[in-house]
Amino acid sequence: MLRYQLYDVNQTVLFSQEIQYLRSYIAFQQLRKSDKLIVKTVVDAALQEQKIHPLLFQPLVENAFKYVGGQYQIDLLIELRADKVYFMLKNSISDLPISADIKNSGIGLSSLKRRLELLYHGKHQLITNIENGSFKAELILQIE
Repeated sequence: MLRYQLYDVNQTVLFSQEIQYLRSYIAFQQLRKSDKLIVKTVVDAALQEQKIHPLLFQPLVENAFKYVGGQYQIDLLIELRADKVYFMLKNSISDLPISADIKNSGIGLSSLKRRLELLYHGKHQLITNIENGSFKAELILQIE
């Protein structure tokens, strides 16, 4: 995982590599969390040979594990829709307020927005919202 983060970050990678990294990251995080955490992952098998800039999904997955609460469930969907990749991540959240230290400690979303603007200018859409006790992030990327 570390090798991927260090050496593959400055070039495009095959989607299969990015998916493998995400699966490894999720498996690692599941080891650290409670047994009651439920993680559902659906990845479109058609996503294999397409090229993508690496580590664009990782901040969203990291945040899901950081803030999961309530029902302790994370749902991940990645699929190919025509020439676009649709990524949806939803995690249940606690009814308790998040401490200011945790809320203000991260730069993941702002860094992701900057990277998307640089790498996929005019070819991406990132939508985040809170609904029905869950945080939901949707990222749509136009790939070539």
